[in-house]
Formats: sequence, C-alpha cells, structure tokens
Amino acid sequence: MNSSLTQKELRVLSHSANGLTTKEIGDQMSLSPFTIKTHLDRIMKKLGALNRTHAVAIALRSGWIR
Repeated sequence: MNSSLTQKELRVLSHSANGLTTKEIGDQMSLSPFTIKTHLDRIMKKLGALNRTHAVAIALRSGWIR
C-alpha cells in the first residue's frame, strides 16, 4: 500500500467520506468531474483499493482523513 497521497488527493478523499458526489467534489474544489475521477483512480491505485468506498475506509483506518 502506497501512502504517498498528495494534499489534493486527501482532500478529494475527505469530500468522498462526507458523501459528496464526483460533481459536488469538483464544484467544491473548482475542478471538473473528469479531474476528480482521475484523482480518485490514482488514489485507488496508490492504496490498492477496490473502489472509492474501500479507499475512504483505508484512509479513515490509517488516520489520514476524519
């Protein structure tokens, strides 16, 4: 598992943990939904996560987000 997530990736995960959709995260961060999807794909690859929910669970357990 690679824990070298960027601050932006951690912010995306935090918004995901709060239940925001890809579009809502994009609106919050002034980024396109496509860019958010790219961030999520990279996050899942770095963490070895099966999906977005799994990535959030890993980050919560690891204490990277609240």
